[in-house]
Amino acid sequence: MHGFPLDLNIDSINGAVLHLGLGQHSVQLGFDDSGVMICVEGLLKVKEHGRVIAEWTQDKKWSSLAFQKILDATVIRYKIINARLLEIELEDGLALQIHDDSETYETVQIYFEDAARQMIVV
Repeated sequence: MHGFPLDLNIDSINGAVLHLGLGQHSVQLGFDDSGVMICVEGLLKVKEHGRVIAEWTQDKKWSSLAFQKILDATVIRYKIINARLLEIELEDGLALQIHDDSETYETVQIYFEDAARQMIVV
């Protein structure tokens, strides 16, 4: 809805291990001791060597159990592809693509443990 800030700084997730939380209406991405948590309520894609192996949406949940490949994977880097797409590259050729795919509803919240940083709503 609002788009990802093009200057988003979540550098602390680089090198962190990804932990996945599954809720009825969201997927939560935690990153070890990075102080960052990303809550996804829009489209989330898991890619392996550039090919989509699983997708999550609120309506359909996971399209494939192949999403389990990302469990406890280490983050290599992240990048804002554009205001509608955040990509998190993981080890072993895996990647997460977090899409801001709604014009009407908020799709992502980024929370920071550091109280000086405000939550980002996408």
